[in-house]
Parts: sequence; structure tokens; C-alpha cells
Amino acid sequence: ERMASIITLANMLQEVATNHVLGLWGKGKDGFPVPPEMVERNLGWVMARMKFQLDRYPTWGDLIEVRTWFCAAGKLAARRDWDLVDIVTGERIGGCTSMWVCLDMAKRRMSRIPPGVRQEFEKSSPVDEVFALGQGVIPLKLPDFDDEPEFIGPTVVARRTDIDMNGHVNNVAYIGWALEALPLSESEQFNLKEVEIEFKNEALQGERVVTMASPSPCAVPAHPNDGKDYTSHCYLHSLSREADGEELVLLRSHWCPK
Repeated sequence: ERMASIITLANMLQEVATNHVLGLWGKGKDGFPVPPEMVERNLGWVMARMKFQLDRYPTWGDLIEVRTWFCAAGKLAARRDWDLVDIVTGERIGGCTSMWVCLDMAKRRMSRIPPGVRQEFEKSSPVDEVFALGQGVIPLKLPDFDDEPEFIGPTVVARRTDIDMNGHVNNVAYIGWALEALPLSESEQFNLKEVEIEFKNEALQGERVVTMASPSPCAVPAHPNDGKDYTSHCYLHSLSREADGEELVLLRSHWCPK
């Protein structure tokens, strides 16, 4: 079908966000594009949750523009959103919203956003609050995973190529790992419409990660009564560290018939 994959699109979002902050703050001494005030206090940003919706997957040859912006979300967090737009038609084909927490990198605990950084946010953020997925829509906490999964996927080993600049598994890698727990028939008959992710712990190179999934309730949108099967499928996924059973990521996937 020559469609871009969810992994390709998620990598695009990540690259655009990185280029955005590089343009604002440049590279610090350690190579990270972080405000100088945060570098002085050994603070960094960590993605806590993300919600990614796609109305249409781009196909080979499509020209897609990715727009991004951010704003403060309370004293400890920031929100970054993205829009994906077909340049030729002007059609919006998808959007994403994410929540990031300010983290004390030494203590691995949340910290208040420094006042100077909040002021920079105000200068660089849209004047009017803008939400990519609709007014007030932000990624929320996901339900706990059932201890008895319906599907158990392959155990994955975190490779060197999965590791980001912080020495942890890249956020995008978890999406691909989670989806591996589902039967192949799911992706053959359905398109992935929405992904929600909650990041709970970090995985390191060489660690083995267990992938599991179970059906989850989801809202079914209204469709014309034309005799076709419009049933949506939703699944809750869990990724955990094999060595100690610690849950790393919760993910919910929403699939619609092709």
C-alpha cells in the first residue's frame, strides 16, 4: 500500500521537535538543546505521556509539513503539540499532543520549571492556547494492565540502535515493540488510528523487555448503515523489564477497518 508507518511518522515528530529547540537554544556543552538555566541546575525534559491520532496515512510521494509548538503546563510540566498537513491539498492528516516533565537529572525526580525558562516559553508559545487534537485535549493516565494478558509478544532486547542521547531506549522504539504483541491479522485488516502512551520507567541497552497486550474498551464512531463492518478494535499494551518485572510503558492502540 506504500503507506508510511506509525514508526516513520513518530520519528518525524521527534526530529521536528529536536530541530525546534535547537533553533531556540542551540547545543549545550553536553550536546543537548536545553535552556542554559536548566543546564546550570542539571535539569532536563522527559516525555511522560503522548497521544497521536491519524486521519490518513501519507503514501509514497506525498509532501507532508509537520508543525509544532509548546507551552508551559503548570509549574512542573510542558505540553508539546504537532500537526501533520498535506502540503499539496492543505488537508490535515493527523495530530499529536504530549506532556513533558522537568526532571532533576541527578535525583531523577520532578522539579519546578525555572522562572526564566517559563518566560522563554511565553515568548515562543502561541499567543492563544492551541491544542492539536481539539480544545483542552491532553494525554491522560491509562488504566492499569490486566495481569493475565490475552497476547504475549516476543521478548525484545534493547539494541545499541534503540538508545537515545540520554543512554535510554528511544521513545519511538517502544511503540514498535508494543505493537509486536498483536496478531499479524490485526495490521492486515485494520489501520492504526490512534496511539496513547504513558512512559513509566526507562530501559537500558542490553535489557530484555517483555511485550503483552489485551483487548480494551473503546468508543466506536458513528458510520453510515451500508452493510460494511466498521467495528473498531482497541488494545491495552504493557512493556516490562524481564529481569525484575518493572513496568516500563503502557500503551493503548485504536484500530479501524481498512
